[in-house]
Amino acid sequence: MMLEEFEGWLQTNVGSLRQKGIHVELKSFNTAPLKHVEPYQINKAAYADFVSNKYLGRVAVWENGACDIDILNMETGKPIWWTRYDLTTPDELRSVLASFIQQFSESLDENANSKWSHHHRR
Repeated sequence: MMLEEFEGWLQTNVGSLRQKGIHVELKSFNTAPLKHVEPYQINKAAYADFVSNKYLGRVAVWENGACDIDILNMETGKPIWWTRYDLTTPDELRSVLASFIQQFSESLDENANSKWSHHHRR
């Protein structure tokens, strides 16, 4: 359910993101099942890369609701934001994605990324 929500959100927003100068590419994990793992044990996941002229962002979403968000400054190669979420509803996922896009977009309008360093959590 979370993966379908994630993919639907991306399809809905890819056009507006492209207009902001953000390229999006969706990829899936776990396409080849492991022989020693039962199908019901596989926690499927998908991730999307968000690329602008300054930043590389990745959002990974697992079927069980885990969500990792990473953002790198491509000029320095250093991570500027990393957060892990454990989401329980599609609404929470949409909220996290909206927050990520807002931060990513704002960074393109600013030279400083100091506001992100205050959101760094592990």
